[in-house]
Amino acid sequence: MPSEPGSAGAIDTRPTFITYYTVDTPYEEKVEDLLRSLRALQLPYRALPLPDHGDWVSNCAAKPAAIRRLVEEVGLPIVWLDADCTVLRPPTLLLDPVQDHDVAAYVKPDGRVRSGLVYLADTEAARSLLTRWEALCKANPEEWDQVMLDRAISETGCRLRKLPHEYCYLRGLDREPAAPVVVEHLRRRLWNNTATQPPTKPRPHRSGRRRQRRRRGSAPKGGRPEPTQGPPLRSMDALIAGMPKSGTTMLCNVMTRLPHGVILYEPGLERTRLSALCARQLESLGYGGPMTARQVEAWASALPRWGAKEVTVAGIRGVMSRHNPTRVILMLRSPWDAACSMYEMILRVGRNSRSSRMNWMVAAASEVVRLRDTLPPERLVEVRYESFVQNPEYRTAIQEDLGWPQLDGDVGRGLASWLRRPHEANRHNGRISDASLARWSGAVEPERARFARDVLRQCTDYCERFGYEVVPR
Repeated sequence: MPSEPGSAGAIDTRPTFITYYTVDTPYEEKVEDLLRSLRALQLPYRALPLPDHGDWVSNCAAKPAAIRRLVEEVGLPIVWLDADCTVLRPPTLLLDPVQDHDVAAYVKPDGRVRSGLVYLADTEAARSLLTRWEALCKANPEEWDQVMLDRAISETGCRLRKLPHEYCYLRGLDREPAAPVVVEHLRRRLWNNTATQPPTKPRPHRSGRRRQRRRRGSAPKGGRPEPTQGPPLRSMDALIAGMPKSGTTMLCNVMTRLPHGVILYEPGLERTRLSALCARQLESLGYGGPMTARQVEAWASALPRWGAKEVTVAGIRGVMSRHNPTRVILMLRSPWDAACSMYEMILRVGRNSRSSRMNWMVAAASEVVRLRDTLPPERLVEVRYESFVQNPEYRTAIQEDLGWPQLDGDVGRGLASWLRRPHEANRHNGRISDASLARWSGAVEPERARFARDVLRQCTDYCERFGYEVVPR
């Protein structure tokens, strides 16, 4: 497909919108959506065809070199757009001929730049940034271009303008802003084989403030009080929050893979001592240190990624107040299916637990709704159980947005032993599977159905917020 300018003739002070696409791949077809949207808005553009380098990471690493080739042709300023983007509205923030910055891009709440849209001004600092970005990608071919852009901006000290979320909205992953300007169709870039999956994205440790507050409660084993001071903790990367039986254990397990990252299993960090279940999880991972919250936090925060998963109001709020995690993952599942699954636990431990477990589910669902309504959309990641267990592309998109290592931890960790859920271990055979999806779609026994209906009636806000069935079956 030939590359064409969007306009010609009189001097145009607007930036040229540039992209490249790999020939003989789906991008050759999908780039047409981008070019049509640019023509509709009468924006000048160039599109550069390049050979396929064989995998997704290598194709991405070619981005700064392609930008340099296009800049040599059209000059600065330019706006880089990934080939799977579409421009929905005039990008007015990028069209002003007077700019007081060298580069502009969307910066996620965790401080990482997205490279799906990058503006480069007509400045020497912008040229130096492009040169450094290209050099870093060549020197680090296994690293994602987005990570190298972050590093290049930091090393060159160029002036960065942070664009609003509307300028780099990832459809299918982000919550949609009211008036998106540029949408990136994330799933389109996942069509290649498994070798094209995004790599692990390392990030420098960010030290938190030194915690001075005195612990309360019982002393740890050995009679020695837990230290009130210690090395500063790095900010927590992620909290998994959800109602029980919504898939939080599965997500916790697949996100835990030492030495790359750990999600602490319902640790109860609001207390001095860890929960018994978290202690058993740590034992299964080979952790040999003291089982105190402060010591485990210090160990976990020294890893490249760390977080916690909680399914109680007290646990969720304890993590939020103590660590204020960078991202909050809302694990979502149909309340009907979750309640039917919970009823298995009721049958094992006794029907007298019916009321307490119903209250637990309803309270946790309400807390998830509260988080969704009060936290900034950019800080949230909504993960639907139904999509996660069925769609590998969906899992990869979640991994990419979180900047987490490969989601390939032991999904069955502890199910047959310390979690005492061997029936689940047998059902899924140590894999992420959709074996639980169809279990409650048909008729269920009356007592189970009654329990599920009672839960569902009290979770109408949850169902309405997240698009689940409100009417009991």
